[in-house]
Amino acid sequence: VIGAMVIAPLLGPVLGFSMGAALGDFKLLKRASVTLASGIGIALVSAWILSFFLQIDLESRELMSRAEVRLDGLALAMAAGGAAALSLTRAQASALVGVMVAAALLPPGAALGLFVGSGYWTLAMRAGLLLSLNVVALVLAALIVFRLRKIRPRAWIDQKNADRAVWINAVLSVLLLAAATALILWLDLGAAVSVG
Repeated sequence: VIGAMVIAPLLGPVLGFSMGAALGDFKLLKRASVTLASGIGIALVSAWILSFFLQIDLESRELMSRAEVRLDGLALAMAAGGAAALSLTRAQASALVGVMVAAALLPPGAALGLFVGSGYWTLAMRAGLLLSLNVVALVLAALIVFRLRKIRPRAWIDQKNADRAVWINAVLSVLLLAAATALILWLDLGAAVSVG
């Protein structure tokens, strides 16, 4: 996790996906999706393999908090996505932003791999939900910032494609976040998790 915070390997794919949506560039969208999925996949597989060598401590507050899906986690991911997009559009250093993105993605991803490898399926599903929501929140926030900063293609026909891609991504993201928020509140997924 610390290494991922330093080199921020998932920052580029998240921004690439959002930029591809903002520009209607489907080739960039596809490349960013594959890279993001590969990065998260490597983290998941690494954590899964480690689960066979490490004893999972279900008393660990850090580990168990990754099975708590709360609205403040979504707020962190939205802030990270917005900050990442702003750092890109203003050509500023992205080290701190990389830390934010890594903090939103890698802990729940590592927890997911550890829970799956240890056979704690309910906890794994909760960590997976948190990871998925954080990815969506990061992408949506970056997409909003790109639109507010008026990042769009120059050609008129490309602008039409970009507008369509942005609206599709934004509507799907908002619907997913709204449904997830309702589930978080209804099922009380943010409550402290304990295995007894």
